[in-house]
Amino acid sequence: TNNGGEWATGVPTVFQHILSSFDTKIKLNDTYSDVTFNLKSIDLLNVDTKNTYTQGVDATIEPKSSGWGTPSEPETLSIYSGTMEVNSTSGQDIAETYTILMPQDFAASVEQIKIVYDVVTNYAGSEVTETVTVVKDLIDMYTSGWDAGSAYTLTITLGLNEILWDPAVENWDTGTAGTWNIN
Repeated sequence: TNNGGEWATGVPTVFQHILSSFDTKIKLNDTYSDVTFNLKSIDLLNVDTKNTYTQGVDATIEPKSSGWGTPSEPETLSIYSGTMEVNSTSGQDIAETYTILMPQDFAASVEQIKIVYDVVTNYAGSEVTETVTVVKDLIDMYTSGWDAGSAYTLTITLGLNEILWDPAVENWDTGTAGTWNIN
């Protein structure tokens, strides 16, 4: 076989992801002179985090297919926790939010995302902090759920009057394969 322009012995192996990728970004809809936004936390609520994947290689099973079993109880998954000043209108990466999850379908008022942030206003020389908590159904943003092999990025836009949600999905790139010889 030809691997990257060089001839090598072995069997070419194609790798396909059986999981989904989820990432978040955050930005401001506008800049404000006396207002600061501080992200406190992002949590995924009631998402499937544990399951068993069966590779379809058992000759006693017909048809010979691969797939996920029944997931265990849904859980809350912390995506971010800390304090991060949101200061860009073009989008900021949130440190360590890249998460690998099982593919799953969504239902109304079940799987949700919760974001907590502070709005700090400097008013007449005094600082006033308001903590805001927003919960949003994932089905409102991802109507088909999360599919295997897809990377999902959610851009959250904060403002004084509203939060805008901008979900996106892309194919998950396959890494470069090496050569694996079986003797």
